Amino acid sequence: MRKLFRKRNLLLAVLIGIGIWLSTRTSDETVPPDSASGDRPTASHRTAEPSPEEHKTDFQSDEEPSANTETVPDDSPYNLKWCWHKSNRPFIGECRPGLGKEGGEVADDVPCDGEILPSPETCDGLDYDCDGHAGEPLPTGSWLVCRGVARNNDETENHFFLVTDDCRPVNTAQRFGYISEFRAGVAIAQMYEKIDTPLGRLRRIARRGVINREGRWLFAGWKFDDIGSFSDKGVAVATVGDKCYYVTADERELVPGARFNYCQGPYATDGIMLVTDGNSKYFIASDGKELFPGERYDETDGFFNNHSLACVAKGNSRYIIAKDNPDVFPNLRFDACYCTIENCVGTIGTDVYVIAPTDRTYVKTSLKGQQKP
Repeated sequence: MRKLFRKRNLLLAVLIGIGIWLSTRTSDETVPPDSASGDRPTASHRTAEPSPEEHKTDFQSDEEPSANTETVPDDSPYNLKWCWHKSNRPFIGECRPGLGKEGGEVADDVPCDGEILPSPETCDGLDYDCDGHAGEPLPTGSWLVCRGVARNNDETENHFFLVTDDCRPVNTAQRFGYISEFRAGVAIAQMYEKIDTPLGRLRRIARRGVINREGRWLFAGWKFDDIGSFSDKGVAVATVGDKCYYVTADERELVPGARFNYCQGPYATDGIMLVTDGNSKYFIASDGKELFPGERYDETDGFFNNHSLACVAKGNSRYIIAKDNPDVFPNLRFDACYCTIENCVGTIGTDVYVIAPTDRTYVKTSLKGQQKP
């Protein structure tokens, strides 16, 4: 009897549990979502799909769109095209095209905004000159000084060495104590050495001269005491004793046989040189010819290197010249004149002339500041 009673109670407990489970399931499906006993909506509370009308937003209407009569401005980004100049190699290395009104390869005077053109390698593993070959990283502890020249911090006296445009060392065994910037394919270089003196070990210049990009010494057998840096046009001043003369990067004398008392220039901007021969001065162009044949001056002020004008003197007469004109103002002879970067100034009596080098016009005023016609 006791076992039967236990089975009956167990069966009753199971039936009660099933009933509770069924009642809970039914209430979950019928209680509204705002009821405290559940949060799931019934089928009757489910949101219906919105109609097409309800999908419309504030900027939509039933009207057909009208034809757009507005034109896109020429400078709109929508009118720009990929462009590049002839000197560029877009999509090779670090080079990239720009955007402009004209597409494809454009003329040099056509704008192409954002274009990235080839540039010298910086030896960091990227291809900046866009030749398809990345600039190789330099040896550890070395860095690029200027195009073709690198240096390191080792313990020797000569830290500089040559590299190619792709940053490969030209000759790992060749070192220099100094290398100037390469111009016209050449540079001034010097090598140091240590010597023993009563004051200890001192450094002195063992060799100084001109080298090319391969490290070869030029002007073998030439006799000069010193030589200056070359200009962009490949001209430099060499000195022998108290005389000077001009040499070229291709190992020639610019003015064969000429020796001057004083050599000024050339400058990288225009290559013009001013020489003193005895007591007179005259100008030489980068081709070695006299700028104004036969013209000799007692004094000069200004040198064309910052502007196009210079003041020269013959006896007590002073006047203005230009690189392309031996007498800019034939009717003006100044008591004194000088040229600066901004302008030239000349005086005649109490009148002051301020001359603009760009358009070669002048404004005349008196020393008292009163305007005269």
